[in-house]
Amino acid sequence: MEIMKVTEQLVDHQLGRNIYDDSGRLLLPRGTILQMSHINQLLNMGYDKLAIRSETDLDNESENETSGETNPLTQAFTVAVDNLRDLMSKVSTGHLVGPGEVEETIELVFPSVLETNNILLNLQDLRRKDEYTLQHSVSVSVVSIKIGQLMRMPQHDLKILGMAGILHDIGKCKIPLDILNKNGSLSEEEFREMQKHPIYGYEIVKEMKLGDPRIMLAVLQHHEHQDGKGYPLKLAASKIHLFSKIIAVADVFDAMTSERPYRGKMALFKAMNEILTSSVNHLNPEVVSKLRTYVLSICPGASALLNNGDVGRIVMMNTDEPSRPLIQIGEQFINLREHRDLWVKDIIM
Repeated sequence: MEIMKVTEQLVDHQLGRNIYDDSGRLLLPRGTILQMSHINQLLNMGYDKLAIRSETDLDNESENETSGETNPLTQAFTVAVDNLRDLMSKVSTGHLVGPGEVEETIELVFPSVLETNNILLNLQDLRRKDEYTLQHSVSVSVVSIKIGQLMRMPQHDLKILGMAGILHDIGKCKIPLDILNKNGSLSEEEFREMQKHPIYGYEIVKEMKLGDPRIMLAVLQHHEHQDGKGYPLKLAASKIHLFSKIIAVADVFDAMTSERPYRGKMALFKAMNEILTSSVNHLNPEVVSKLRTYVLSICPGASALLNNGDVGRIVMMNTDEPSRPLIQIGEQFINLREHRDLWVKDIIM
């Protein structure tokens, strides 16, 4: 897969990713042989780069179909993590990073996020304890884009949001490793230093000259709270940019549901319940509501591990109590809203 500039030279090339309009409707499917009319349409829509298939891609796709290997989002996620590793290495060693490197990473993952309904299915399989920081940043970008898509943001804004998501923790490059990798609780002094990472990130992103100030704002503000008690600026809710509010929710959600060296991941329903509670003072309620609606929509059909060890299939969500769905175990249907002694420990997508 190559990321190429949209020009007339792409005529007769094969499109590598589905193209969607701002409403999420499919315009051009992957595999389309591009014509000049397509090129003009895409330029009018604001596309400047496209993923184009190569002969190697076609050979690999054929092999993957035979072997049942990973889907496009899984592949894109892995490449994005590799790209981010290189980017953070450059920042850590004092090298300048240009806007093209960040844009290329988003161009790889962005189309797959739009066309994948259940992104959590992919993310839960990709997380590894030893690369949490990198994978967390890409996951936050993916979840942020999906939330933005549900909020019907234009595609250009979704890409900017995705770039902000992938860079939201870039300031941690400037945090000493003994603080960053500490397994236990941080001292007061260490915590104060950790709280500087949004400022460090703002300064790093400013140097990148990415062209859209919303990226810098989101990186700076993603730890600000609705009640004005966040950091680093203790901003009131009205002063926090929407991108920052979305990334804050995605950040908390991914952190809770990820495996860490010093603790296990939190079950999906438990994480959502805690996020719902936090939305009063910490997180934006509208953004939390979009995430909640999304999680509810993808859970039916998934397997649920109950606290008594039984595993059943989620048949239907109880929207007033999403953590207590209707479960089928064999021929038996159990409504957890009525069986209060049982609850979902974990979801297996």
